[in-house]
Amino acid sequence: MALILVVVSTVCYLIALCKLDFDFQYVIGQGGFGKVWKVQKISNKQLYAMKEMSKLRVVNKRSIHSVMNEMRLLVQLNHPFLANMHYAFQDNESLYICMDLLLGGDLRYHMNKHKAFTEKEASNSP
Repeated sequence: MALILVVVSTVCYLIALCKLDFDFQYVIGQGGFGKVWKVQKISNKQLYAMKEMSKLRVVNKRSIHSVMNEMRLLVQLNHPFLANMHYAFQDNESLYICMDLLLGGDLRYHMNKHKAFTEKEASNSP
């Protein structure tokens, strides 16, 4: 168990948290460094997206600075239009970023599928 960075409205706290505090349900995405999981925090049943990045892949792709910059940005940002970070921690093999769970696909997927949106679709009005 390690001390974990927790972000609440751009204020950081340190708590003890590890991978075992989450129920890893299924993979929802794949990236260059690892997988994105749908997880449930066991203590409060809250659902999140958990980005799991292999430290070895990050180092081999010479992307340490990119990953650190992503973390710095996520710590500072909190906005309803973004997937906000709630927790970040690491173990010997991986880095983990726990973020808002936003199901339904990303904008690139929908742009490729539809090419254009009506005003009603873009505003998400019923």
